[in-house]
Amino acid sequence: MQTEAVFGISLDNIVVFILTTFRIGGMFVAAPILSHSAIPAMAKILLTLVLGYFLFPLASTQQ
Repeated sequence: MQTEAVFGISLDNIVVFILTTFRIGGMFVAAPILSHSAIPAMAKILLTLVLGYFLFPLASTQQ
């Protein structure tokens, strides 16, 4: 199902990217080593977005 595009990106892809990023963010909240307070919050956010960007193509493949 292809929905209307925003800035040339379909809304389906935006939703998949957001869900992928939330799942990775949950890993940073729940994992004992990654949720340690010694790691700055901005670094966690940046790493979450970068991992979401690289894992997005794996999650968005249609089967």
